[in-house]
Amino acid sequence: MKLRIYLMALLLSGAAFTGCGDDVTRNAPFDNKVYIDAASKTETMPLKNSFRETTRTIRAAVPKPAGQDVNLEFRVDPSLAATYNSAYYDNAEPLGEEFYELLDGKALLNQGTVQSSEVTVSFRNLNLLDRDKVYVLPVTIAAADGISVLQSASTHYYVFKGVPSISVVADMEKKNYVSIPTFLDEKPSAAVCNDLEQFTLEALIRVRKFDPGIQTVMGIEGNFLLRISDNGLKPNQLQYVTPYGNISNDACLLPTDKWIHIAATYDMNAKEVKLYIDGALVGEQGNLNYTEPANFGKPAGFQKQKFYIGFSYEPGRELDGEMSEFRIWNVVRT
Repeated sequence: MKLRIYLMALLLSGAAFTGCGDDVTRNAPFDNKVYIDAASKTETMPLKNSFRETTRTIRAAVPKPAGQDVNLEFRVDPSLAATYNSAYYDNAEPLGEEFYELLDGKALLNQGTVQSSEVTVSFRNLNLLDRDKVYVLPVTIAAADGISVLQSASTHYYVFKGVPSISVVADMEKKNYVSIPTFLDEKPSAAVCNDLEQFTLEALIRVRKFDPGIQTVMGIEGNFLLRISDNGLKPNQLQYVTPYGNISNDACLLPTDKWIHIAATYDMNAKEVKLYIDGALVGEQGNLNYTEPANFGKPAGFQKQKFYIGFSYEPGRELDGEMSEFRIWNVVRT
């Protein structure tokens, strides 16, 4: 089994506003601009046979109450697929008209409010799309009467991509684990995984059973490590061990005999670590007192341990189950 190292950059942009008292906002040095009201600029949906149709709603917002009624128009702009690809280093093609319908596209932002009415996007026949490709549908604010549009947050991207089928896995059990030879020998090629100011670890796991005691997913003991259980934790409780404190709670309980996607991130400059299960944020720590670059390609952490998949510190901590799709990224993925 080999560990695939992916290098990519993720360009994120956005805008945030906070409302202040009336005496401040009247003299604020910026206009009250309208933007798409969404937590993220993108939403990714899976392409699979069972996923044929769905609907999504979209609306606009302003940072402070509108001074008048504002009529808005949302449109699909396929040309913005190129903008998405440039920003997210992807190779998506515009979603064809036969796979979606933007219902009406008109919305109203009433005077004195900060959110508009919703517009519905309906998707259909998604099971007919090629799962080896990536598709994107850019929906943008095309018109807003009497108010400026914040261009950096004027478009939302609906992204469709195939779900990888799991055909090759590592069947783990006692005394069975994976080491990375270049990491063990500190080869020059391992340097790509050292001095990381940001990283994301991710993997798919399916555990057969949870017995009392630690089961290891991957990482370095005493440094950055994903493992299941520990003193005081339940046998099926996922834990993200970091030099800045450990993350685990009741949202980290894992099922048996089911494929689960787990991911952990570190951002040295933002001073935060996060843990995800099946794409949902289950724990985080911010405002870390100190941070420094992370290393996986050379010994680190407790007694200069090394990076393993399915093992840490001593025998008896191997994972009892199957693993696949291990990745180390040198960026923080959403």
